[in-house]
Amino acid sequence: MQKIINGLLYDTQKATLIWSDNSNRHERLYYKTDKGNYFCLYANNVISPMTEEEIKVLLGENAVEVYMELFPIPELA
Repeated sequence: MQKIINGLLYDTQKATLIWSDNSNRHERLYYKTDKGNYFCLYANNVISPMTEEEIKVLLGENAVEVYMELFPIPELA
């Protein structure tokens, strides 16, 4: 799946799948590009770019293991 958004090519074949969310009966796939950009592929084939902060919040709340693979381990509360 490829889409051009704001002049950038988002390509699921060239990006790395970092997490698959099957909750709420709708699959969402989250990817990281080689240039460090993030995006979500929705079940209806819509691609939505995400900021690093957005992906950190999402993973921090739903996939801590993946968060800790991608980002420095946060300090304990």
